[in-house]
Amino acid sequence: MRSLLFTVLFFSICSFGQDGISEALIVKKDSISFYSFTTEGVYESTLSSDSEINYTFSKYSTPLPKTLKKIEINSLETTILNDIVYFLYPGGGILYKYFENSIIRIDDSFAHRNQFSGFFFSHDNELYLLGGYGYWSSKNLLTKFNFQSGSWDVVNTKGVPPNNGIDQGSYIKSGNSIYVFDFFSRSANNIKEVPNPFLFEFDVANKTWINKGRLKESPAKNSVESTILTVRTAYGESLFSMSPGKDTFRIINPKKNMVSIFEKENSLSKINENSIFIGNNLVYLSKSADNLTFKIALVNLNNFKINETIKLALDKKEI
Repeated sequence: MRSLLFTVLFFSICSFGQDGISEALIVKKDSISFYSFTTEGVYESTLSSDSEINYTFSKYSTPLPKTLKKIEINSLETTILNDIVYFLYPGGGILYKYFENSIIRIDDSFAHRNQFSGFFFSHDNELYLLGGYGYWSSKNLLTKFNFQSGSWDVVNTKGVPPNNGIDQGSYIKSGNSIYVFDFFSRSANNIKEVPNPFLFEFDVANKTWINKGRLKESPAKNSVESTILTVRTAYGESLFSMSPGKDTFRIINPKKNMVSIFEKENSLSKINENSIFIGNNLVYLSKSADNLTFKIALVNLNNFKINETIKLALDKKEI
């Protein structure tokens, strides 16, 4: 077991090894620990209350599956079910899990390429993929992995889902609900994607869609391209959202219908989508001076100043 001590709590960087690490996929394990999966092995790290990281490195006991060698490891979507990390191939279909120090393929499917940017999540001992984009249209699909057949099944839903599907959506899972907002839609007949200005709740237990109201801040102000570059990371039952070129970032809590806006500082300039929260610490990969390797960095959100708090959605009469 090794120990790395951060000297500055507000903006701290440490290196796994003398020369840093290659590109990695950071996955939250629990409230105090996380994984960093690389092409060679995995770092398992624990963050103490005084910002000290203890970590171990384990080389994979078997080679990575051939399908993983065709893509960057940080392009995988991840979720945890029964303490096991599952990895989903971009666009859906191919599924892996981390088991006995190996990443192994567990599906009998193929690369669907039908739900890019969909929301991969676990619920009630099942794995699901919601929404996404593929084959020139966005989808309202809810698919579930069948552990017996190794394939994916379409799940029927109730209520009225977002019109023409969900692409590049912001998702937050809270209990039995998934909140979906700030997304774009496109049918096969449209030449461009259209922003959807509403906040939706999807009741996973009852498989039902609920329109919660019109967004106070519509994604129409943004393009699909800038939305793709927006950093969106789960922060408890809220979402950390930071758009490129903005001097603020947002903490969005759909369940409380609240958005807190904070002043952005230079310490956030290198944060990307491959980031997680451990408590109030935002943990992410930061490029080393050689631009070839990376170091683990963290920023504590308690040190940022809040500008204002607003409602996320307007009154339901706006539906």
